[in-house]
Amino acid sequence: MSIQELGSLGELIAALATVATLIYLAIQINQNTRAVKASVLEATGSRSMGLAKFVANDPELSRIIMTAMTTSTELEEVDRFRLQLLFTAAMRSYEITVAHRATNFLDSTQYSGLRNNLSGWVASSYFGAWWENAQTNFSTELRALVKEELKNPPAYPNFFIAPPKGKSSE
Repeated sequence: MSIQELGSLGELIAALATVATLIYLAIQINQNTRAVKASVLEATGSRSMGLAKFVANDPELSRIIMTAMTTSTELEEVDRFRLQLLFTAAMRSYEITVAHRATNFLDSTQYSGLRNNLSGWVASSYFGAWWENAQTNFSTELRALVKEELKNPPAYPNFFIAPPKGKSSE
């Protein structure tokens, strides 16, 4: 075998090794993307569960939420403040979720429950006034989503609390 034939064989081997390396890297990138998406989904669920546990572990905060979500009873100033802080925490969580959806780290099936849950917050008799003042602190994408929900809020929040007899959730 001549030097030129050996050189050609070396080039062929190098080309095949390059193709194999590119295939390997494509597989690794795909696996990494799936892992990141799973991590994002886990974090989204953890934020939601953390907020729910926080409220569940605080009877006073649970009372405030139930009052705000189910009645038009006036809350005391300190209770309104606590509710506003909870609105802020919930909307920050939604904001992160909306950003993950915009970057395709959450697909439409994973994202679909967001609007149903968000509509429950929007249905609170206190949310609209709070949002009017607070919305500039949140992303344009979240503001657009909340604006849509505020146009047609549900008659009754569809999460956490069963509707009173005679009312149906949407």
